[in-house]
Amino acid sequence: LKILPFRDDLARNNHWFYSLYLEDFPLERDEMIAYMKEHDIQTRPVWALINEQRPYVKNEAYAMEKALDYRARIVNIPCSTNMTDEEADRVIETILAAAKK
Repeated sequence: LKILPFRDDLARNNHWFYSLYLEDFPLERDEMIAYMKEHDIQTRPVWALINEQRPYVKNEAYAMEKALDYRARIVNIPCSTNMTDEEADRVIETILAAAKK
């Protein structure tokens, strides 16, 4: 498991969401989202790709391998300025439990 790194070398980042990359993980993205929901933890997939949105489906798209991989494997996990340490620990513990499935 890894959190996708922030690219501070490209721009000033506000670190407002954290993307868990599920590489070599026992659950697929949607299974992980369902698992977290069963444990009352809200997660979501990364945003849909622009080229898949209705106004752009006829436009050319190329070199999409990394974007397609990210879309298939990323789960955005909870984060908030008012999230407590206990809440963060519960998210971490639930992710680690899912890793043992």
